[in-house]
Amino acid sequence: MNTACNDRLTRTPVFVTLLLITTVALIITACVNVEVINLAETSARVRITLPDTPSGYTRFIRAGESTSTFSEYGGTVTVTVLPDEEYRELVMGLRNEISRRLFEDRETLTATQVSQLTERLNEVDKMMDDFGREGASCSVKASDYAHVTALLTWDTSAANWSLSCSVQNEES
Repeated sequence: MNTACNDRLTRTPVFVTLLLITTVALIITACVNVEVINLAETSARVRITLPDTPSGYTRFIRAGESTSTFSEYGGTVTVTVLPDEEYRELVMGLRNEISRRLFEDRETLTATQVSQLTERLNEVDKMMDDFGREGASCSVKASDYAHVTALLTWDTSAANWSLSCSVQNEES
């Protein structure tokens, strides 16, 4: 076998190995860590949208717990609270029960009861409309070597979610 060819063959694996090690090192070190911490006393669903995943990830976070993910590179990170499916089903059940009473029991209901049920049905319909909208949201611009923290809280007096995002940008 030709010595020049033999030298090339023995050097190629070393070059490929070095290239792979360098690539892996860049991928590992050049990332944005994202952590969402649920400080509320109830569970929540959030969507985390990352620069390399525009459709985002949906995560369920129990009360007092957190979830983490990462992006391969920096850019805009957005965290959004999503409507709670379990609560939506509960409200739908309430709406169906009120509607059933209004139509099936209409002959036995008084005018006051019909008025109260109709008012309650309107309130439930408004709650259902609210489910179509996303909840609290926050966005930050993160560099390639950043740590993003999103704090999720429930405001009892306003009956809605609050999100606060912060970013700690680091340079390597």
